[in-house]
Amino acid sequence: MKGAAVAVIGCLCAVLAFFAPALYAGPLLLLSAITVFMACCWRTRPILLLISYILFAYAFISVPQGLPGMLEEYGLDLRILTITDGVLIALGGSLSVVLFFALSCKRQSGGVRLSAQEVSEDIGRIVGLVARLVSLLYLPLLLLPLYLLFHEADLNGISEMELLDWGKIGSPDQSGVSGGIVPNIVAWMVAILFMGGLASAYMRDDHHRFTRLRRWFGPSWQAWIELIGSITLLLPLCWVFIILGWHHADMRFELGNAVSLLTIARLPDWLLYSVFPVSFLLLAAAAVAIMFRSLVYLFGPPYLKKRAATHLDPTPDLANQSYEMAERSSHKGAHLG
Repeated sequence: MKGAAVAVIGCLCAVLAFFAPALYAGPLLLLSAITVFMACCWRTRPILLLISYILFAYAFISVPQGLPGMLEEYGLDLRILTITDGVLIALGGSLSVVLFFALSCKRQSGGVRLSAQEVSEDIGRIVGLVARLVSLLYLPLLLLPLYLLFHEADLNGISEMELLDWGKIGSPDQSGVSGGIVPNIVAWMVAILFMGGLASAYMRDDHHRFTRLRRWFGPSWQAWIELIGSITLLLPLCWVFIILGWHHADMRFELGNAVSLLTIARLPDWLLYSVFPVSFLLLAAAAVAIMFRSLVYLFGPPYLKKRAATHLDPTPDLANQSYEMAERSSHKGAHLG
C-alpha cells in the first residue's frame, strides 16, 4: 500500500513540474525521482511503476529545468530541434523507460514476465472502464438527432441535413461567444464513439483484422506481427495524433469558442477537440498492453502462454500446444506422485 502511495506522489510531482514556477520545477523532478525509486524498492504494482517512469521521463525531457537545462550547460539548446532530434529523444526516453521498468520488475515476486502480463491486464481493465463510462452517453447521444430534427430545425428554419453536417459557420452571439466552425451532432457522435470503442475493441480482439491472412501464420508469427506493427506503425501514429490533438485543443481553449449541443446548452469546443488525443492515448495504452502480451507469449514460461494469447487467433496449432503442455504437466505430476 505504501509503495502505491509513493508512486502516486511521484506521478503528481512529475505532472506538477509542468505547471510550477521555475524555482520549484527542479525540486519537483527530484522528488518524483526519489518517490519512484522508493516505489520500486517497496515493490508496488507494476502498472504504477510503468506510469511513474513514463511521466517522469516525459517531464524530465520537457521541463526546462530537466534535460534541457543540463544540456544547456554544454552549449546545446533543445528548443531548436529537427524532426530527427525529436525522434531520437523520444526513442531514447522510451528505451530508458523500458530498461528501468525491466530492472524494477526483477524485484517483483513473479519477475519481469509476470509483471508484464499484469500490466497488460491492468491496462485492459482501465480501457474497459473508460468504455463502460462512455457507453452511458450512447443513448442520449443517439436520441439527440431526433430532438434536433423535430425541434431545432423547426425553430431556426434550417434544413434537417444541415444539422448533421460536420460543422457550420457560426457568428458571435449576444453573450459574446465568438463564432467560427461550430461542430454539430455528427462530430460529437464520432468523437464519443471513437473514445469509447476503438481502444476497447483492440484490447478485446474485436476490431477489424485480416483474419483469413492471419490464419496462414501460427500464433508465434501472429505475436511477432502484432509486436512489430505496434512499434513501427501504431505507436508512432498515436504519438503524432496525441501531439497534434493536444496542440489543436490548446488552441481552441485559448480562443474560447463554444459549441451549441442543444438549444439551451453551450459547451466549450476544446472539450470536443480534446476527445481525439485522449482516444489515441487510450489506443496507445492498448498497443503497449498488446506488446506486453506478445512478448510474454513469445518469451514467457509455458504457464503464462495461454494467459497471454488472448489477442491471437485460436488456431489448431495453439490448441494443440496448450493440450500438449497440459498433458506434459499432468504426466510430470503423476510421475512425481
